[in-house]
Amino acid sequence: MVEILVNGDTSELEISNYNGNSEETIRYPVTSEKLQRRLNFFREKDNHSYVEGEIIYQERCANNLIVSPYEINSLRNIKNALVFVENSFVEISPIYDLAGIIGRLRYHLAGNKINYNIPSSVLSKENLVEKCGSNLEKVLNESYGIFPKEIAPIPSRSKRGGIFYLVDNLDKKYIFKFKNKKEDHAEILSEITESIPDFFPKNYQRVDALKYTVDMGDGWYGLESFVEGGTKERNIEYFSLMGKNIGKLHQEFEHFLGNHSKTDEFLGQPHSSLSESNLISLYLDIFLDNSDEFFLSELERLIHRDFSSKARSLQQALIHRDLNQSNISWIENNPIIIDSESIGISEKINEFVPALLLQGNRNRPNYVPNSTDSVLRFYRGLSPKEELILPNLLKYSLIRYYVIRNIRRNFGESTELEKLKSDLNQIHLET
Repeated sequence: MVEILVNGDTSELEISNYNGNSEETIRYPVTSEKLQRRLNFFREKDNHSYVEGEIIYQERCANNLIVSPYEINSLRNIKNALVFVENSFVEISPIYDLAGIIGRLRYHLAGNKINYNIPSSVLSKENLVEKCGSNLEKVLNESYGIFPKEIAPIPSRSKRGGIFYLVDNLDKKYIFKFKNKKEDHAEILSEITESIPDFFPKNYQRVDALKYTVDMGDGWYGLESFVEGGTKERNIEYFSLMGKNIGKLHQEFEHFLGNHSKTDEFLGQPHSSLSESNLISLYLDIFLDNSDEFFLSELERLIHRDFSSKARSLQQALIHRDLNQSNISWIENNPIIIDSESIGISEKINEFVPALLLQGNRNRPNYVPNSTDSVLRFYRGLSPKEELILPNLLKYSLIRYYVIRNIRRNFGESTELEKLKSDLNQIHLET
């Protein structure tokens, strides 16, 4: 049963037990203040909020969007919902009327300035605890039997303080790196990649032969072989090789799943960037930023085509999820994937977004003309329905990356809008 608790004196709102898949719209009468001119934006997985104070998610919350003037907002066991606070009521309703919700929130949020907060899960990975050299030596010696004569941090903006280059007393080279916050997740990633030696560096077991990873206080870390490969230019040959090798990688992933039935339990379900709450918040951020109407019309076209629900109805599989150019080291025409942290269960077509659009985690995404055709010609593993949706997924992803980089994180380039428009138009020409 849905519970709504409001405390006007302390400016608190708490809502529990609602699922937009089965519940109808509920309006709860209140007397609240109007939204101020500056709101906080928070994202946690696929939950998004524009609130005056803070947002707290408890138990299982997924695919929610909340707009509220309350200082403390708490959602408990809420799914697929719009939570909308007006002057005289709190409304909780299914999130699926995208056009209607966007129309209401455009009017309601117009003129507000947004303070974009970086997700805590992102911040925690970007700023891992600084490691003491002597403690690292002790861990490597006791856990892996390694006596390093050289330890050097590898600069990484996405995992600052989480990757180290090592050379032992026999001149053997290694990488010691962050895997995951949770032990079970870190271990299954190591098991997956160690079972596919053609595509991943070697993972070293601890000297007790029981585990691969060790607890470093801020997460679980593993030891891998150092890969001495090179990079390839993102041209048509590159994308042809990517298509062929993604096909082989997916076969290996499928084989691993067949022999390890509980893999999805250890990995958990990654949040969906295709959820309705994501699409609505992207639209609102572009609108509030006064960005080009072209991008709003692109999102409106995707909404009209019911893109989000169609994409999420597609086949799911074990995929890598981050095959961007910087995560692949090439030994001649053989790719070695040097980052496995993102491996998870997701829609299969999501594999092709970073592979086709991303040069690196912080580089401007861009689309190379005819690259989709080159990848799919050699992959040969998507259904006609998946191939039909993929161009729309690429357009959606380009816009999403733009919003994250330029509006929420503010580390884009001043020329990025025109380049993005050019990339979107190029995908139009090919479809």
